[in-house]
Amino acid sequence: MLAASRRGRVGSGGAGPEWYQEAMTCVSCRTGLDHCHGTVLLHVDGGAECTKPDCADAVLARHALVVDCDSIEGGCACEVTAERLAHAS
Repeated sequence: MLAASRRGRVGSGGAGPEWYQEAMTCVSCRTGLDHCHGTVLLHVDGGAECTKPDCADAVLARHALVVDCDSIEGGCACEVTAERLAHAS
């Protein structure tokens, strides 16, 4: 089905790279929507941070990907702190 859609595109020149680049462009980038391509990590203490160093802020609405920090490989320092606090009380 994909091959058929490539052949049927007007002006694509067949199966050249133009159709692929156009299809793979971020919709938010094309429309000028304020967004980030990084992932927001939600911490146990309620804080949030983005994986992209140049991200303006970690507002959830600007990010398509949001994960809890305890789901990252190797865990997170705040998760260890939260466990210690829970055992101390």
